[in-house]
Amino acid sequence: MRIGWKLALVGLLLLLLLVPLLMLGGLVSERQERGREVAAEIARATAGEQALVGPLLLVEAEHRTQHRRVVNRDGHMSQETEETVQPFHYLVAPERLDVQGSLRTERRGRSLFSVPVFHASQALRGHFRHAPPPVDAGGLRPRRAWLVLGLGDNRGVRRISVAVGGRTVPVEPGARV
Repeated sequence: MRIGWKLALVGLLLLLLLVPLLMLGGLVSERQERGREVAAEIARATAGEQALVGPLLLVEAEHRTQHRRVVNRDGHMSQETEETVQPFHYLVAPERLDVQGSLRTERRGRSLFSVPVFHASQALRGHFRHAPPPVDAGGLRPRRAWLVLGLGDNRGVRRISVAVGGRTVPVEPGARV
């Protein structure tokens, strides 16, 4: 057999072997895409990344100031006092904060694919001391205070309990500021 025919036959065999190789490459990329879809689907069914901010004490207060001014009424000079009330909020960080927690993983899957899901249990214990507000304390009147805790994704929270002075107090979700 001539060398030309041999080279043509080898080239034809190479082309024939490329077909299953390309099909296999398509299958691999299809499975990778399905794996990403499964991971996104499981992430949507559970909570996303968690970022915990706090606990902080949010204090609602008002600052009262009095301003005196001299006014001229019909040629008579008199002093008037005007009071202004400026509402504001300020945050107080805990003086001491103890954090205890545990973390465990669970594998959740769909068909061929599985994704790790993390479960954390946290216990925060803090002590707040009344901190000075960010303004001159003269005329300051604190009105209300809230214990605030910022979470990255509320879907991941199963149970929250708060005890103040050994007494359990109700917890309400929501943003007040």
